[in-house]
Amino acid sequence: MEYRIEKKPAFKVMGVSKIIDYGNGYSTIPKFWDEVFASPDNKIMGVYGVCLDDEIQGDQFRYMIADDYNENLAIENGYEVKRFRHTPGLCFHAVELCHRLCRALIRRSSTNGFLPAVMR
Repeated sequence: MEYRIEKKPAFKVMGVSKIIDYGNGYSTIPKFWDEVFASPDNKIMGVYGVCLDDEIQGDQFRYMIADDYNENLAIENGYEVKRFRHTPGLCFHAVELCHRLCRALIRRSSTNGFLPAVMR
């Protein structure tokens, strides 16, 4: 899997999220994508898959399927909004999510400050 650490200016995303167990993330996350895209009310294109560990402890993390922020769509559809400050982030193109990579990233972020993972 190719990746790079990229400095990005502060940005916001909007989307839907789900709490994922590390132990079954490899199978749960693709199913979550299927659920989101199967919904007739879905307006999210899925530009980003974001692993968040800002509020969850233990063997779980929050995973967000997201797009660039659009205020009207976010308000109309009640999407969650997440703002990322100007910081280095791990960016990679992914066909499949490698939950081990997310887990390692989240462990690193908890010891070395926040480092979001954004998949395109």
